[in-house]
Amino acid sequence: MNNRQLAKTLQLIGNLMDLHEENPFKSRSYSSAYRVVRNWPEDLSNLDLKELMEIQGVGKTIANDIYKLAQNGTTEELSRLKSITPSGIIDLLSMKGLGPKKLLLLWKDLGIETPGELLYACQENRLIELKGFGLKTQKNLLDQVQYFISSQGKNLFARVEELSERIIDWFHERYSEEDHSLCGAVRRKDLIIDKVEILTTSMLDPDKLLNELKTEIDDSQIETLDIRIYNCEPENFYSKLFELTGDQEFLNGLSYTEEEYHGVYSEDEIFEDLQIPFVPSDLRYGDLYRKTEIHDLVTTEDVKGVIHAHSTYSDGVNSLKEMAVAAKALSYEYLLITDHSKSAFYANGLVEERLEMQWREIDTLNQMESGFKIYKGIESDILSDGSLDYDLEILKEFDVIIASIHSNLKMNMDKATNRLIKAIENPYTRILGHPTGRLLLARPGYPIDYIKVIDACIANNVVIELNANPQRLDIEYKFISMVLDKGGLISINPDAHSIKGIEDIKYGVMAARKGGLYTSECLSCFNKEKFESWMAQK
Repeated sequence: MNNRQLAKTLQLIGNLMDLHEENPFKSRSYSSAYRVVRNWPEDLSNLDLKELMEIQGVGKTIANDIYKLAQNGTTEELSRLKSITPSGIIDLLSMKGLGPKKLLLLWKDLGIETPGELLYACQENRLIELKGFGLKTQKNLLDQVQYFISSQGKNLFARVEELSERIIDWFHERYSEEDHSLCGAVRRKDLIIDKVEILTTSMLDPDKLLNELKTEIDDSQIETLDIRIYNCEPENFYSKLFELTGDQEFLNGLSYTEEEYHGVYSEDEIFEDLQIPFVPSDLRYGDLYRKTEIHDLVTTEDVKGVIHAHSTYSDGVNSLKEMAVAAKALSYEYLLITDHSKSAFYANGLVEERLEMQWREIDTLNQMESGFKIYKGIESDILSDGSLDYDLEILKEFDVIIASIHSNLKMNMDKATNRLIKAIENPYTRILGHPTGRLLLARPGYPIDYIKVIDACIANNVVIELNANPQRLDIEYKFISMVLDKGGLISINPDAHSIKGIEDIKYGVMAARKGGLYTSECLSCFNKEKFESWMAQK
């Protein structure tokens, strides 16, 4: 270890001690030693134990730790502290703006154990009710955790989408006489992106292009991305673009060889020659094009209503009226407001008295509107035993209930599956929210028997949510065909906690298309009249 690495490790030991509320005098000695070690002019890994002990501000214990770290990369104390700390908490300790005291609150009070969970909590305004936190702190942490996650090698499509477009725009502006395009996973709109790939006919050195790009685009995220630049001759641009866009299974299924199509003027020519309908870039994976009518798959324009949204009645940023005005301005026909239920204390869940306040406001707003409609919903927590957290007399008053799990996520498959099925069988459950509770790049979903859960939804006329939050995209799209084959419905729901969150519908559509979802099989594509007919069925 160099001095900087040694210093950071000593700082980690001190922070872990503070996190576990151990001897504060001892933890402070590590913090003090951090500053000494970081700025020491000599390479401390070359010193023996006696020489280390002579350094002012280090002391015998820490000198011994430095010596062991230099020799072995760890110490007994560090190993002990790591053994009682989730690895995600250690990741969070390395993030700027989040000290041990605040992290302890997040860990113990909100159950946050990974950077991804912290990101989601910030987006849902979970932090503002904690002592020592507020909107400004939450915003700062949101910025920091987004940067942290984006630097870990893999990214959500939603996190790189805008920057990828800026990069390709830069190519078009900088080298306007040449052809350029995004390709690979970004052009396919894969849910997870490990690199951003660009095809260009500039024929310039890729390293030179990359240096120019990073110099001229002012965005710290660009340093964290794996950017690949490929060159080709102008006459080979479309054949190369075709090859670099489809995944290997897609290309193998077509018996495609690039050499056959040198000199074509568009990708359309290639599809015509292959005698198959044009496949949009986002669907060029596997053999989906053989199983579905590609051009009939759901699009963002097909979605008619905003189903699953939160307001300031629970943990949303915007008021009920603001959410409704925004949904109408975006040309949606209705809004199903589904604030959190009373068990969601972490999200300011609605007790019965506040429910009545919200319902009165909904009635008032609906009287002022023509054409657009707000429906009374709730995202009801599924309790550990599978029950919902209101009495039946309250549950029956809602227009639509989305039943979701937000706590106790570490059950085994049998318990988790039975918990979901009990909630699905509740006569007032209409939609099963984010079925596995996964957070992409943060935590896997809890284990469930998909077949049993889907069968229960079909038997009880319960729609399955495709949660459009780009961190969730849950139900996983590969299971959509199973739902449809059994005659079920999918609903693309933004789970919006702000006006901007409504826009996440596009990510849900992106995933739904990969699962082969048609408009007729999507609840959120029902117009207002058809949606009301569906509500009346149960």
